[in-house]
Amino acid sequence: MSSRWFLVAVLSRLLALAAFLLGAAVLFGWVVDHRGLKAPLESFPAMKANTALALVLAGAMCVATGPALRARRLGQASALLLLLVALPQAVQGLWEVDLGVDQLLFRDDTGFGPPGRMPLATAYGFIALACARLLLDGPSREMRLCGVALSVASVLAASAIGIAYVDWVFSRDGLPILFSMAPHTALGTLLIAWALVAAYVRRALDELVSPSRLVVLGCAALAAVLACANWGYVTWRDYTDTRGEATAWSRNLVRVLNEHVRRSLDTPAFVLAHLESEIAERKLLPVARSREGWEALRAIASQSPQIGGIALLDREGELLLLSTRFPSPGGNFAFREYFQAHAAGAPLHIGPMILSPAAPGPVFTYSRRLEDEQGRFAGVLMAVMAVDYYRAFFESLDLPPGSVVGLLTTGGRYLVREPMNEAALSLDLSRHPLFVRYSQGQPRGTFVAPSPVDGRNRLVSFEREDGLGFIVMASLDMHEVTAAFERRTVGTVTILMLVLAMLGGGALLQLRAIEREEAQQAFVAGVLDSIVHHIAILDRQGRIVRTNRAWSGHAVRNGAREDAFLGENYLAVCRSVSGPDAAEAAAVAAGIEAVMAGTQPEFVHPYRCDGPGGGRWFNLRVTPLAGGEGAVVVSHEDITAMKQAEEAVRRLAQTDPLTGLANRRAFSERAERECARAGRHDTPLSVISLDLDHFKRVNDTHGHDAGDKVLVAFAGILQAACRVGDLVARFGGEEFVILLPDTGLAGARLLAERIRREVAQAAVRCGDAMVHITVSGGVAQHAPGRETLHELLARSDAALYAAKEGGRNRILESAPLAVGLAAPGGPDAPAAAGGAMQAAA
Repeated sequence: MSSRWFLVAVLSRLLALAAFLLGAAVLFGWVVDHRGLKAPLESFPAMKANTALALVLAGAMCVATGPALRARRLGQASALLLLLVALPQAVQGLWEVDLGVDQLLFRDDTGFGPPGRMPLATAYGFIALACARLLLDGPSREMRLCGVALSVASVLAASAIGIAYVDWVFSRDGLPILFSMAPHTALGTLLIAWALVAAYVRRALDELVSPSRLVVLGCAALAAVLACANWGYVTWRDYTDTRGEATAWSRNLVRVLNEHVRRSLDTPAFVLAHLESEIAERKLLPVARSREGWEALRAIASQSPQIGGIALLDREGELLLLSTRFPSPGGNFAFREYFQAHAAGAPLHIGPMILSPAAPGPVFTYSRRLEDEQGRFAGVLMAVMAVDYYRAFFESLDLPPGSVVGLLTTGGRYLVREPMNEAALSLDLSRHPLFVRYSQGQPRGTFVAPSPVDGRNRLVSFEREDGLGFIVMASLDMHEVTAAFERRTVGTVTILMLVLAMLGGGALLQLRAIEREEAQQAFVAGVLDSIVHHIAILDRQGRIVRTNRAWSGHAVRNGAREDAFLGENYLAVCRSVSGPDAAEAAAVAAGIEAVMAGTQPEFVHPYRCDGPGGGRWFNLRVTPLAGGEGAVVVSHEDITAMKQAEEAVRRLAQTDPLTGLANRRAFSERAERECARAGRHDTPLSVISLDLDHFKRVNDTHGHDAGDKVLVAFAGILQAACRVGDLVARFGGEEFVILLPDTGLAGARLLAERIRREVAQAAVRCGDAMVHITVSGGVAQHAPGRETLHELLARSDAALYAAKEGGRNRILESAPLAVGLAAPGGPDAPAAAGGAMQAAA
C-alpha cells in the first residue's frame, strides 16, 4: 500500500475510533447516571442510550475495514446490527407510531436510565451510514457507486446539522436549533460519515473513472454539486423558516398570556385601591365592621370570576374582613409568605399557590401593603385569585401537543400550569440554573433547554413583570417542533441520495440520450411548424414545453415575445384568471386536467379573444399526447369566419330585417324566461301591445316605401323610450309588443302614454309630404302562476282592440287578473277582456 493510501486508512480508522469512544462514553454515562457524559451542555438534550449504542456499532463497522476478510465480516455484522437498532426508530419517527422497541431494548432496570426514542434525523443518518458500509463492500461497481452516493449525502446531512449548531453558538440570539439531535450525536455521525468517505470514496472513484468517461462524469459531478448546493439552500431556508415560526408562535402566545394576566389583575387592583382609600378616610376597624361595605365588597368579588375573595388583615396578621363571610371568622395569618413580604416593605406581592380545604380549588394571592398616616405597616389588603379561572383560559387556547403554559412568581414558584402537574407546582425554580440564567434580570426572552419538570427538550418563551411580581411562560416540546421538519429533511436527503446515484449511473448514457432527444425534437418541431393552428404541448404538470411557429407568431402579434409562454404553467395561468372570465378559465383548466388524467378522451372549448387586431374566435382542443404519459396537445383553431357566419344566421333568425327589432320568435323565447323569473322572484312583469292607426292609408296614399319609413321611425321612438333591459319586438305589419321586466301596470301605462304622445307629435317625411301617425295600445300585467305568456298577450291584445274601437290614439289597460278568475284564452277571451276594459274604464 502506498504512503498516501496508508495515511488515508489511518485517518479513516482514527475518525471511526473517535466516534466509537464517544458512544461508549455516553453509554457509560447512562450506566452510572452521569449528566456530564450524557449532555455536554445543560442547554442541549442528552444523547439517548439507544443512540449511544448505535454510535458504538457505527464506529465498530468503520474501524473494521480493509482487505482482511475477517475485518470486513466484522464490519458488515456491525452494520447489520446498526440497521436492526435504527430501522424501528426511523419507522416510529416517520409514521408517528409506537412499536414498543424503546421499552423492549432499554428497560429501566437495565441501568441505561429512562427509555428514550431516537430522533428521526439520527435514526435515518445511522441507516444511511449502515447501508453505505454494506454497499461499499458490494461485488459490483453499481453497488459501490450507490455506497459513494450514500456516503457523500451522509457527510452533507451531518455537516448541515453541524453548521446549524455553529450558527446557534455564534449568533447567541436565543433562537432554537431545530434538530432534536444532541450536539455530540451530530459530531459522532459526522465522524462516521467522514470515516466512510476517507476509507472508500477515493478507491471507488479510481475504479469508476476512466479517461474516456472524464467529460461525462465531470458534467455529472457538476450537476451533483449543484444538487447538493440546492439541497443545502432549501434545507437552510426550511430550517430558518421553521425556527422563526416556532419562535414567533411561542413569543406571541406569551404576549397573549401576559396581556390576559395583566387585565385579570386590573379588577382586584381597583378593588384593593378603593378599599385602601376607604380605610384612609374612615379608619381600619369601621371599614372592617361595616356590613354595608362588606355587602358591596362581596358583590364586586362575586361578579369577577378570577377573584375568589377579598380579605383585610391588620398589622398583627389578624383577619378583620373577608368578602365571603360576615362577620369575619377571624384567624391569624402572619405566618403566610405574602404577609411577611409586606411586613418587610413590599408594596405589591403575588404569593405562591395555596391548596386549602376552605377554598373551592387552588388559589394564589394578589396583595397590597397597607400603611398608616406615618407610613408604618398597618396591614395587608389581599385578593384571593382562582387558579381555575386561568386554567380555563389556558385550556381554551387549543395548544399543540406537548406544549406547556404557566404563570410563575418572580421568585420561581408556579401559580398556574397547564397541563397541571403536581411535581411542577411544588418545584422551586429560584436557584435552578436555567431560571437564574435566562429569567432573572431580563424582561423577556426565548431559549431552548431541558425542562426541570419532565427532562424533555423545550423551546421556552417568557415575559417578566417585576412591577406586578409574575412571569408568564410558554414552552413547546422540541420533538413536536422538529418532527415535521425532520421528516421533510429525511425526504430531501433521500431524494439527494437518489439524485447522486442516478447522476453517476446515468452519466455514461447521457450523450446518446441527448442525441436521440435532439433528433426527436427536430422532427417534432418540423411537424408542429407545418400546422397552421396554434399548438402548444403541456407536460403532466401543465407546463408549456413546446410551441409551434403559429403559436409564436400569434404571441408576437399580440405584443409578447416569441418564447414568452415557454416554461409557464398553463393550468396555473387559467386558475389565476379573475373577474368575469374566471369561470370559463376554470372550466378550461378542469377539461385539460381531465384529459391528462385519462377520464376524458378530448376536450373542446370555443372562446372569444380580443386583441389589437379586434375580436376573434378560437376553438380550443385538448388531446392526449401519444406516449406522453399525461402530457397533452393544446391547439387553438381560428374559427372567426365560421362564428361570424353563425352570428349572421342567428341575427336573421331572430331579428326583423326592416326595423332591426326582435321578431316574434326572439320575443317568445325571452318572454318565456322573464315570466318564469317573475314567478320565482315574485317581481312584476308587464307587456304593451301597440298598433299604428290607419297604417293602410299610409301605404295606399304614399306607397310601401313610405310605410317602411314610418315603421322604421316608429321603431326608433320605441327603442329610445325603453330601458336597456326592456325588449321591443315587431310581431308583423304595424303591430309591436314591448316586454317590461320588473315593471307594474302603472309603470307600463305611463310608458305607453309617453310613447303615444311622442308618436302623435312626430312626423315622417315621405318625399314632399310629411306623414303624421297615431298609435293605439293595450297594457297588461302578468299574473304569475295563473296565466301563460299566450294568455297575457291575449289580454293586452284585447285592450288594444278596445282602444281601437274606442276611437284610436289611446291606451287602455287590462284590469289585473283577479284571484280565482280564469285567464282569458278560450273562445270567449275577447269578450271577457272587453268586459275587463269596461270595468277598468
